[in-house]
Amino acid sequence: MPSWLQSTGEGSGIDGAIGSVEEHELHVVITTDADNLDAAPERVVAAGGTITLERMAIPGVGWLIYANDPNGL
Repeated sequence: MPSWLQSTGEGSGIDGAIGSVEEHELHVVITTDADNLDAAPERVVAAGGTITLERMAIPGVGWLIYANDPNGL
């Protein structure tokens, strides 16, 4: 999916990307730091969310997990 990265500043920990509109569906990704990425999926599910992309490496950056909140966002 094509996307445009957004940065809120060096070391802020809250960056993201805005993806293309496909079939009238807007894709927005917001990223944040996690103290313990291994525990993050359990915390998401316990709060009513879902994991939409399992842990994967982003070379030169770190690790990534995609999740939706309880409303599917």
